[in-house]
Amino acid sequence: MLLHKLLPGSLTTIISLLCFCASAQSADIKVLASVALTAALDDLAPVYEKKTENKATLGYGLSVELKKRVSDGEAADLIILTRPMMEDLEHQGKVAAGSLVDLVVSDS
Repeated sequence: MLLHKLLPGSLTTIISLLCFCASAQSADIKVLASVALTAALDDLAPVYEKKTENKATLGYGLSVELKKRVSDGEAADLIILTRPMMEDLEHQGKVAAGSLVDLVVSDS
């Protein structure tokens, strides 16, 4: 059985990343994430919006589809996918070098 564990402070990290995106741009932000994170991000978005008075546009999809969309040029302020997918996007120059942050670990 595969167990997924949120790293300590991951929810705080997500909110901090969202707030950083907003403060850096002083505008609404766009988030792309796997459908597996729908419930968590739907709960976090109102917290972010209240704290920053900016809107969070959440886009969900299958990880492979989201990676392809970003590879094809779709932009987002925050992308949450698997580490290998994010590393590939980083190598393609689609995400800022050195900007990857682990939020979840998997134990098998």
